[in-house]
Amino acid sequence: MITSSLSGAPFHLVVAMDDVPVRDILLLTIVGGAVLAVPVLILTTRPRRSRTPGDRKSSMPFFTIGKALTLAVPVGLGVIHLTGGPQNVLEAQAHNLILPFIVLASLFLDAALRKRKAEEEREVVLETGAVVYIRGFHRELDLFAYTSVNHKVNDELGITYKPNRFRRGRASFAEFLEPTVKELLGRWQQMGNLHDRLPQHGGTAAYTPDKEWREQFASLVENSLCVITFPHPYRQLRYELAVIEKANAHRRLFLLTPPEPPFPGYGDKSDVHAQNWRGFADEAAKPHQDFELDGYNAGDDPGPGAVVTFDADCKAIVLCQNAKTPSQYISAIRSHLDAIKGAVS
Repeated sequence: MITSSLSGAPFHLVVAMDDVPVRDILLLTIVGGAVLAVPVLILTTRPRRSRTPGDRKSSMPFFTIGKALTLAVPVGLGVIHLTGGPQNVLEAQAHNLILPFIVLASLFLDAALRKRKAEEEREVVLETGAVVYIRGFHRELDLFAYTSVNHKVNDELGITYKPNRFRRGRASFAEFLEPTVKELLGRWQQMGNLHDRLPQHGGTAAYTPDKEWREQFASLVENSLCVITFPHPYRQLRYELAVIEKANAHRRLFLLTPPEPPFPGYGDKSDVHAQNWRGFADEAAKPHQDFELDGYNAGDDPGPGAVVTFDADCKAIVLCQNAKTPSQYISAIRSHLDAIKGAVS
């Protein structure tokens, strides 16, 4: 007999063998591994594309396959139960493929939603008055916050829904904040990564050719409501901060630090966050060679759940600390923007 059990994340597999040939066990393992590996490779490989998401195919095949895999589990088990079950050892243990089928369904449905997002972004252009998100493209999926694995709880908090079960309970910066930004501040805008095969969850991207991105970015910053990011160093950071300072937009630049984990000691990444802050602060302090501007004084690490902005001299101001929910972060930003607007008027 071969049995398996799923217990939280990460899952563990319990195997009990009773007069089952090793060959059948190995064959079942190979089949299950192949069922998982091939689609995972197809869905996660990211070849470079040179044009916009409009060139991608429809999301419908992915929805169809995902739903079919979802239905295959209960239907298959029902057939086996009603027919008394097959006698062949390998076929008799087919129920052990339940987990691979669930995982595959999750991956296909996740890809389908991202393909649908790509179709919606086909005609997206850079907009004025938007909340602009800047980041290193290779850091888009960095863990920003631990969340509930219950999507209903996340819906109430305004956190992006992800069908991919492997990524539930963990949210990137955009996944954690984008719905609340749209609700309380307005449109979310970011430059699209031309290396993406599929857009990431959260945020609305505009895809600009490599030769034009600097002009488009400068225009986007000048006409933005505000600019948001999280502390992390990346290759274009100094240039982007210089553009923001030149546009006098640094007073509406907001740096958000990750919230504390929900339980003490759970997923503690304080050392990583402190290192990211130091990397950001060191990079921001250096002026860019193309601009006759001073750098930023980010100061000391303000700790978890902080919203940091900058004064007229590019010196850091801590607006709040210990924020835990998206609305707490965005409320601090909104209050500061209202104060700036009131001071100007």
